[in-house]
Amino acid sequence: MKRSVMLAACVAGAAAGLCIDTREAPLAVLVAWCGDTSSPLRSVTRHWAAMPASHAFMTAASLLGPGRFSQRLGCALLMLAAMVLAGWLTPLLARATGLAPATALVIAMGAGMALAAALPVRVRPSGSPLRAPPAMP
Repeated sequence: MKRSVMLAACVAGAAAGLCIDTREAPLAVLVAWCGDTSSPLRSVTRHWAAMPASHAFMTAASLLGPGRFSQRLGCALLMLAAMVLAGWLTPLLARATGLAPATALVIAMGAGMALAAALPVRVRPSGSPLRAPPAMP
């Protein structure tokens, strides 16, 4: 339940941020600028520069969501990495599937965020690390 709430909040945050980010540049321009397959590092820096509101809103949603802070921080970092990876892989996905680049970006970002939210976290909601049950006498 908590992961679905976290994912919904992060997707809503990223979508709201994307609405802000695309006021200055159309989504197709952002895709072309962020999806630099020749250099992953350049893709990362361009993605951060081109989509600041998307990153900020998604990160805020994950940090303010349910669960322990370490869980929320881990999810925020995984989702940021997933967004950058989605931007980098969008041109390849668009070519392979025949989708429009903007559509491929939205699908790739959603899939990356869902994957990040679904990854197991090694801390229980109570904050206690996972341990084996005590041995029976």
